[in-house]
Amino acid sequence: MRSRRKRVVLTNDDGLGAEGLAELARVLGTFAEVLVVAPREEKSGIGHAVTLRGVVRAREVRFDGALEAYAVEGTPADCAKLAIRALFAREPPRLVVSGLNRGPNVGVNVFYSGTVAAALEAAINGVPAVAVSKEHGEKLSFREAAEAVAPLLRRVLEKGLPRAHALNVNVPDLPADELGGFRLARVGLSGFDESYRELSPSEHRGRTRRFILEGVMRFRDGGGPTDAEVLRAGWIAVTPMELDLTSRGLRLADPRPRARCRWAELLQ
Repeated sequence: MRSRRKRVVLTNDDGLGAEGLAELARVLGTFAEVLVVAPREEKSGIGHAVTLRGVVRAREVRFDGALEAYAVEGTPADCAKLAIRALFAREPPRLVVSGLNRGPNVGVNVFYSGTVAAALEAAINGVPAVAVSKEHGEKLSFREAAEAVAPLLRRVLEKGLPRAHALNVNVPDLPADELGGFRLARVGLSGFDESYRELSPSEHRGRTRRFILEGVMRFRDGGGPTDAEVLRAGWIAVTPMELDLTSRGLRLADPRPRARCRWAELLQ
C-alpha cells in the first residue's frame, strides 16, 4: 500500500555526497516521503543559473532514507525545476528543502547561493521551499543542525507558505544546548570585502593572467534584526523571502493583494 506521507524533494549545492544532505534526508524521513534530486558534483556559489542549452542528465541512484534519488548533471536550480516539472510532475512534492549547506547564506551572499536559488526556483514553480545552511565550525554537527530545524520543516510541510515565498534558514555553530531557537530576520547587507589575488603576475601583454577571488566577511548591518546579526547572536535565523523584489520605498501602485502569513506561528 502506498505511503500516505507527504512528499518532500531534497536538494543542495554541495553535491550528492555532502554530509548535510544525508542528515537532512534522515530527519525528513521521520515524517515525510523523501525524494532526493541533487547535483552530482558540488555547485556552490553558482547562484540561480539554469541549463538553457544542452541536455540535463539525471541518473537514478541509491540514497539512504530516500524513496527515489537522482544525481543530476546540472545546477541546484535545475534540480528543483526538474523534480517539479519532470521527475515527479504526476505527483508533485508538497515541499522542497535545499541544504543542509556547509557555511551560512546571509546578507548579500543569498544572491550567489545555489542553496537559496534552489528554494526560490521551487517557489517560482509553485512549491513551498526552505533553504537551510549551517555556519562554519565544528561545535554543532550536521546531524544536530538537521534535528534543530526539523520542527520548522515539519510545520512548513503541514501549513505551507504564501504563494511565491520561500524561507532561508541559517543555523549558528554553537553546541546544541546553547542554540537560541528560531528568530525572524530580514536580509541584511553583510557580505565579503572581496579582492582578487593574481597568480604569477606578468607585465607581458597578451599573456593569460590568472586570478583567485578572496574575501573577509564584514558585518554591515544595523537598525533591525538582520539575518547576519541574528545568526551572530546565537539564534537560528529564519528569513521569509519573496519573489517580488520591487522596492516598496518607491510607493508604486500595486493592485494585487499582498500575501499574508503570520510568520511567527512557524517558529513556535
